[in-house]
Amino acid sequence: AYAVAAPGNTRLRVEMASKNPSAYYNIHDVRDQSGAAVHRSDVDGSVAVINVAVPTTYLIRPYLFRNAAREGKTADYTLWVDILPGRKIHRANGGPTKYDASGYCDCSSGDPSLADQCEFRVTRGPITEIWMVNVVNPEEFRILNFKDGSQQDPTKGHFTVVGGGEVSAERVDDSWLVTVNGREFYSIFDAVIWGG
Repeated sequence: AYAVAAPGNTRLRVEMASKNPSAYYNIHDVRDQSGAAVHRSDVDGSVAVINVAVPTTYLIRPYLFRNAAREGKTADYTLWVDILPGRKIHRANGGPTKYDASGYCDCSSGDPSLADQCEFRVTRGPITEIWMVNVVNPEEFRILNFKDGSQQDPTKGHFTVVGGGEVSAERVDDSWLVTVNGREFYSIFDAVIWGG
């Protein structure tokens, strides 16, 4: 295993390349006594980007799938490991006191890099209301409503902005990239809208 000491308020980026399709890696936080991986490349993909809130050490453990290992196969691989600057986190000050879920979504201002994180609270119902920190003006909330979609067919749904504003939304895998007034960008996962 490779040990990487990561300072707080940074991001750990790991990428693996190998000609052997059975080569993978897991990343473990040494503070977690359960042994659970924070990234499994066989499930989560060959590139990991982990937000590091407090200083810790990560163990990167390359491995071969069992069938390849049993057959005595080996794999040459390359690992790229980088410590990147931390993401700017926009925290909520206020908002609804009764809500179904809260957390952070990827967001950005000016371009769709989604390099920051914005705190949100969501109340679910026929019209789902998402309160999130306005990435352009963090002292304010951006309130989005989502309606008419379903978990089975989310593409029938659409977003509106409480208080007015131009909004567009594009499906990206299991999430929406929501653009407000051409300069606010928010990634809203389906789990935010429907739970799960």
